[in-house]
Amino acid sequence: MAEVGKFHWSLYFTDDAGVATRCHWAVLPPGSGKVEGVIIVPNYPVTMYIDSFLVTFAFFKISGFTPPDFEITKQLAINAFDPPHTAGYATVVENRKKGLTCRTWAMKVYKRLLEAGFIQRDVSAAPDEIEALIRSKSIELEQRAAEGKLETSEIIVV
Repeated sequence: MAEVGKFHWSLYFTDDAGVATRCHWAVLPPGSGKVEGVIIVPNYPVTMYIDSFLVTFAFFKISGFTPPDFEITKQLAINAFDPPHTAGYATVVENRKKGLTCRTWAMKVYKRLLEAGFIQRDVSAAPDEIEALIRSKSIELEQRAAEGKLETSEIIVV
């Protein structure tokens, strides 16, 4: 069994028509020149089950987010990490040594959107607080799933 709290992090951006685009740091297809990187794909409809019947425990909606033009979002996603390795390193081992994972990628994108002013809130939007809240709730849902008590994905506004 996988370690508790080790789940995949993805970001979904929804346009005015309600079409979601999934962005995530994942294993790239062969021939990409790198082992891991950002994958951006339209994702409709958004459901509890994705890729090979993996279960989505929850969708966390970030309150106060005003989406920029998707091209801006795409560039933030592709170049999330700090220079000179904004798109990661050549190998998984190098990425992990430098702390690059799907979670750190998602939080970097969140931080960049916050810094650019696309997330504005009255309550705290600090990346470490948002991450702790998402991790805590996700672990709770993971435990419910392990007990057979998770019947559908939750939508949680943070």
